[in-house]
Amino acid sequence: MQPIMVLGSIVFELRHNLEGAEFEGETDFATHKVLGGSPLYEHMTLGESERVIKGTTFPMDPDYAPAFGVVKALESMRVSGQPQHLMRGDGESLGWCLVTKVKEEGSYLAPNGVPHRSNFSVTLQTCDAPPVSGFASIIADFFL
Repeated sequence: MQPIMVLGSIVFELRHNLEGAEFEGETDFATHKVLGGSPLYEHMTLGESERVIKGTTFPMDPDYAPAFGVVKALESMRVSGQPQHLMRGDGESLGWCLVTKVKEEGSYLAPNGVPHRSNFSVTLQTCDAPPVSGFASIIADFFL
């Protein structure tokens, strides 16, 4: 199956029903007031940028049940605090990011408490690539 998006070791496919991805970025400027004129703006640095990925899965459906583990994997990424590489399904790198928030909402609960439908979202904060030694550790986590 063709991936829609890849975050670290998680491959989002159609069974995750990704509904959208949002991006918001900022740039910081220093403002210099000029007597009798418009202020001058000096580009300082890139500010924070954030992505939100939203999706739905159906844990009670055998075709979708494996995708339910994605929320647990995303939560593990958040807890670890390790940078994760984000790539779109067409192969374009969207850079490195930290998982800062994971949200899951289950509805239509079965008698065993498992939801028939699970909506999830993950908030990602753009960050620098990890140092080479840190990158090796992240790659090793894929295989351990």
